[in-house]
Amino acid sequence: MGTVAIIPARGGSKGLAGKNLLALGGLPLVGRAVLAALKAPSIDRVYVTSDDPEILKCAARYGAQTITRPDALSTDTCSSESALKHALESIQERHPLPEHFFFIQCTSPFLRADDLEKAVTLFRQSSADSLFSGTPFHHFIWQSNPEQNNLDGVNHAKSERLRRQDRPTEFLENGAFYLMNTQGFLTHRHRFFGTTVCCPMPASRSLEIDAAEDFAAAQALLPLIDDTALPNLLRDKKALVSDFDGVLTDNTVHLDETGRETVRLSRGDGMGLSALRRSGVPVLVLSSEQNPVVQLRCEKLGIPAIQTKEAKGPVLQQWALEQGLSAEDVVYIGNDLNDLPAFACAGVALAVADAHPKVLVAADYIIPHSGGCGAVRAVCDAMLKKRENP
Repeated sequence: MGTVAIIPARGGSKGLAGKNLLALGGLPLVGRAVLAALKAPSIDRVYVTSDDPEILKCAARYGAQTITRPDALSTDTCSSESALKHALESIQERHPLPEHFFFIQCTSPFLRADDLEKAVTLFRQSSADSLFSGTPFHHFIWQSNPEQNNLDGVNHAKSERLRRQDRPTEFLENGAFYLMNTQGFLTHRHRFFGTTVCCPMPASRSLEIDAAEDFAAAQALLPLIDDTALPNLLRDKKALVSDFDGVLTDNTVHLDETGRETVRLSRGDGMGLSALRRSGVPVLVLSSEQNPVVQLRCEKLGIPAIQTKEAKGPVLQQWALEQGLSAEDVVYIGNDLNDLPAFACAGVALAVADAHPKVLVAADYIIPHSGGCGAVRAVCDAMLKKRENP
């Protein structure tokens, strides 16, 4: 193994209770960190270490391998380094130690896979031993001097006010991730050793969640940082295809005493699909489920449905051709492994928030709604808005 990611996620938190499981945009913070790491091609495996069974369960749900951290290493006074050392020892019991490893924190919700890839490239090109993520910093820092009842300049002299371009480059550590040589860390037992470099991240994505007000700020920033990606992805797309179970439904089935199946659907999703069809956008439900409810629901909405046991990719391509389009013109919404062939050929692949981990990793965008709870409506509204404001 070349590089792995280790994500420490303690259960206890005095600043914000249960913060690692808080959902931002439909995804828990630990899930966001796991998915960012899994999407990075240079990372071979992703591990979450925690003392909390619920966090470990959640991490596994999003595709991470889990390490149970001892209570003795999970107190407020324990360092992150002690958790990392224990994690590496646990990894060594299963696999050879990696040459390098990432230390990623769940509290940086806007971390992206391309940040991690950029870090790996910089790490190698600079022959670094340790690396941290940070943002270029140009502010003047002052420090209290109680003995003289005064304030002193830390990164500047009081007598000289240098222009930004005349000052040396400074970086503010943002806590999103660190990258280290494994043997170097085990020797020095701290995260900064040898040649250290900084991998820049934009300030807009460098928020760190430690308190309730930080989480409120993340919620406010989310539409500006994440949701802008969806209109960009949909800009030139001309059709929408959606799976049925787990996308238009909440992926549960109810059986009555006669064995008849019923499912739960969102009226909002149905109204969105109907409105999109009426606007002239080709719409299709493509399902592997052989259930009359699929056809009945689609007939009521006035949209076509294809129920097939064949791989969805070729079926989607054929349908697109019949509409005078290519698969690249199509947006596809899915939630499970049988949707991956459609993901591979569609122009844009979208996953509902509670999709299978492999589907979440493969998606171009994760809709901040679970299946059957408005995910399809959110996409329909975005496509309609695009048509109204091209």
